[in-house]
Amino acid sequence: MNRWNVTGLIIVGFITVIAIFGPLLAPFDLEHHVTPGFVTDGAGEQQYVAPPLPPDRTYWFGTDVFGYDILTLMMHGAKYTLAAAFIVALFRVVVGAGLGMIWGYYRKGKQRARTEGNLLSGIPMFVVVLFMMYGLSINSTLSPLTLTVLLGVVLVLLGLPAIISSTANKTRQIQEQQYVLASVALGAGDMRTLRYHILPQMKESLLILFLHELILTLTVFGQLGIFHIFVGGTLMQRDPVLFTSLTHEWAGMVGNAKGAIGPRDWIFLYPMLGYVTLIFGFFCVSKGMEQSFRNRYHKVSQL
Repeated sequence: MNRWNVTGLIIVGFITVIAIFGPLLAPFDLEHHVTPGFVTDGAGEQQYVAPPLPPDRTYWFGTDVFGYDILTLMMHGAKYTLAAAFIVALFRVVVGAGLGMIWGYYRKGKQRARTEGNLLSGIPMFVVVLFMMYGLSINSTLSPLTLTVLLGVVLVLLGLPAIISSTANKTRQIQEQQYVLASVALGAGDMRTLRYHILPQMKESLLILFLHELILTLTVFGQLGIFHIFVGGTLMQRDPVLFTSLTHEWAGMVGNAKGAIGPRDWIFLYPMLGYVTLIFGFFCVSKGMEQSFRNRYHKVSQL
């Protein structure tokens, strides 16, 4: 196991622990918030306090404009960010790779396979998702779980064509190997060939693809967050106009706080730091896996 793998697994493992046990370890209840009013300091003097409060010994990450503890919100919202990205990436790879292997195995037109699945390649994915989800997500009557599932379904469907196309091409390359042709010539059926010859050759590629899809999904969450489309739904408050993530997932907290850069930058900084760290963790695992697989199959010339 190389340094990239170790670094990535430590980061991802730590955030996974937060996602699972965060609500139990959070310093405050989710409903706890600071209200404007006078408080007495250590010298016996009264001071007027109103959110947002900067980081201090009580609120390590400070509070947002509503007075909610940012650390508590992040520890409650981590599970939505991690679980949603994991499930979307998993369904994309499992469904896309399955269909791609079948399509590539039975489809003989190679040139056509290179162009299929690229109808939306010129349009950024988040733009398509934005138009599809904007009317549903903001002040929706649907539950956060339902909105998360709908967003996941849209992201899975939009990501399938590219995975099907690339997997189909990879399947054809393996199908042309001599040992596969020999097995078919000896009477191996289609399902046996797919299961025992093609799938084992693609396991490592699919693992790397899964990690890449995780990173891509998290990136799309961040792009959507800029336009106030948050995982689990968005609550919009008028006069003044404020957007809040209903699930407090990290990309939503970043998008919600983008206007706080400046004198209240802690509202944006800590969610952004957590969000970028999560993406970096998966990037490290992906890079480490690629290096491990490359070293395993690297052949040294014999003298």
